Amino acid sequence: MEDAPLLSMLASLPDHFMLTLIDKLNDYQRSRAALKSLRKWEEDLICGGKDSSLFWDEFCEVISELLWLPTKTDLQDSDLTLSSGYVNSLTAKSWFSTKSASLHTPNSFKISLQFSTAFQADFTPLEDLKTKSNKSYKSKPRHKKEKKSPNKTLKIRVYPELELHQLWKSWLSASRHCYNKAIAALKAGEKLTSAYSLRDYVLGLDLPEWVKSAPSHPKENAIFDAWDAWKQARAVKGEASFRSCRQPSQSIKFHKVNFNGETWFPSLVKGLSFKSTEPIEKTEFATQLVRDRKRWFACIPVTEEVEPKELDKVIALDPGVRTFLTSYDGDSFQEFGKADIGRIQRLCSHLDSLMGRASKASRTQKRRMYEAAHRLRIRIRNLVDECHKQVTNYLTSQYKVILLPTFETSQMVVKSKRKLHTKTARQMLTWGHYRFECHLKQAAKKRGVVVIDVNESYTSKTCTKCGHKHDLLGGSKIFKCPNCGHEHDRDWGGARNIMIRALRDGSFALSISSESIAIAYDLFVQRCTA
Repeated sequence: MEDAPLLSMLASLPDHFMLTLIDKLNDYQRSRAALKSLRKWEEDLICGGKDSSLFWDEFCEVISELLWLPTKTDLQDSDLTLSSGYVNSLTAKSWFSTKSASLHTPNSFKISLQFSTAFQADFTPLEDLKTKSNKSYKSKPRHKKEKKSPNKTLKIRVYPELELHQLWKSWLSASRHCYNKAIAALKAGEKLTSAYSLRDYVLGLDLPEWVKSAPSHPKENAIFDAWDAWKQARAVKGEASFRSCRQPSQSIKFHKVNFNGETWFPSLVKGLSFKSTEPIEKTEFATQLVRDRKRWFACIPVTEEVEPKELDKVIALDPGVRTFLTSYDGDSFQEFGKADIGRIQRLCSHLDSLMGRASKASRTQKRRMYEAAHRLRIRIRNLVDECHKQVTNYLTSQYKVILLPTFETSQMVVKSKRKLHTKTARQMLTWGHYRFECHLKQAAKKRGVVVIDVNESYTSKTCTKCGHKHDLLGGSKIFKCPNCGHEHDRDWGGARNIMIRALRDGSFALSISSESIAIAYDLFVQRCTA
């Protein structure tokens, strides 16, 4: 079984060229000495390893010959499909552009997820790795119900009438007051052994009447938050801070019994109502009211049944500034938000101009200008969030594995170390790549999609055809290889190289139509999940 080639065709081969490539892959797999010398696992792991400019090897060269690579001739070919607008499932109207380029021929390749048999038996997803207890339990504990947990939170804009708005603000102030009292007691060294003893201590103080008149559950939750914040700060040898009334975002936490599907504490708000942008239904989980930049939002946790799809495709993402995301899945390139940073940049420039004029304006004009600036910030944030959510929904509904580089924006924009222009650094921060990463991983976990953090070092500077490193590339949009003369889009080459690097270190499969060539390196995933 061990002597059998790892790479084998399941059906007849298309031509002698394919036989030669498969023989190369089989010989390379058997050569353990070459594998060890070229991989350098300890220094160049795909799971967050050190930057390495020498990731291209013989295996990458063979894989590059298998994968589709567009050229100028291909761009003029009738088989190449260029679509501007929305890619397949990305049908909702949006402000950002989406472009796709794919070559459909009888012998075109695609990347699909096909783990080896041994790998399937040993692989455990990252989120499923938990420490097992040594205690023994009954197979069916009596009188125990399965407790559901929410996998989605609906954030719904609500518009309370004036009197209800004032009442909610008083609840918010009472919660903040109790939180600060709890932090002050902990800082003073009061002997409090648990969150419940802290609650009894704070609520037993001589509080103002407007605090006493507020419901007890929001105040109790605020005190529990103070206890958690205190413990977390002590764990990292820090100090918990007080809550300020000037914080742009504040929340009121309720118990699940406080909301009846129509309003919170119905006995206290009789005759008062609010409007919402969409219907709000009763939930079995605790809810929140969030006051975010003078806007009220209802946060309703729900459990959404997601039907698992039989997906096996893999996609590599290359984040950027001029183009928010460039992706490659083996037979197509996709660009999300290409040149759309210009619209956001114009809003940012208008915001800068507004803040500059506000510093010289009168008191009344200054207040109005600050309100206008506040609306501009919300508009910019909403545009970016819309792009994040629609791209995330498309990726998690079409692909099983997503290769996402660790795009460390905060380190790239440090003034003392960066080589970026101020305008580029601001555009990079405005795109919010880290927020997109968090949102993508959360959505992927819910849908059973695997997101793998990969190393993208030198993928843009490396020729995706011959592997030559172009040290003088700079900020050029077009990559012209000084070694082989091949020309391609810089972002396309980066996304393709990320895929090649993952294929070299990962466990995926190259499939030809319905047939497949298994390419499995179990060590990679085992080390990722260790």
